[in-house]
Amino acid sequence: MPEAIPVDKELLETPAPALLKQGNSSSTRKSNQALQPTSPERKTPDMVKDHEAELMAYRRCMESRDELIRKAKAAGLTEVRIAQLTGHSRNTVRAALGHRGK
Repeated sequence: MPEAIPVDKELLETPAPALLKQGNSSSTRKSNQALQPTSPERKTPDMVKDHEAELMAYRRCMESRDELIRKAKAAGLTEVRIAQLTGHSRNTVRAALGHRGK
């Protein structure tokens, strides 16, 4: 049986960042259309700080991704299973494992 993957307890205790609210979203808008930029008068320093904080939280979360994928592979999981569990594509998993393209 594969060895259990160690869990970063500090990461688990860190609250997930709140999702950004998308203002004025229409239920009839096509999903492939780009969001309209917020008008300049609506941008405030607090909004900018909130967005920056959310992006930094995302970055911290993603920094450990490749290490976790490598540990899962070393524990015996297949690339396909890692992709299924993480929600990443097989190409992303392969890149994290250091595989080079053909």
